[in-house]
Amino acid sequence: NLSHSSNLPWCILGYFNDFLSPDEKYGSRDHPNWLILGFGETIIDSGLHDLLMEGYKFTYSKSKGKHNAIEE
Repeated sequence: NLSHSSNLPWCILGYFNDFLSPDEKYGSRDHPNWLILGFGETIIDSGLHDLLMEGYKFTYSKSKGKHNAIEE
């Protein structure tokens, strides 16, 4: 278990290609609820915290301005 290998504070950064809430995605098919719940449980079980961001809520977009636009 990585968290037990050091007593120092540490931080994990990156794009995990997953969601903690259905409102973190717009367009396309809904993200399966079981995946959202599983990812949230993993965050909690690992003792991690989601750092909330400010500003526009989506950082990825595809086909912006078209009827099939996706934002995450």
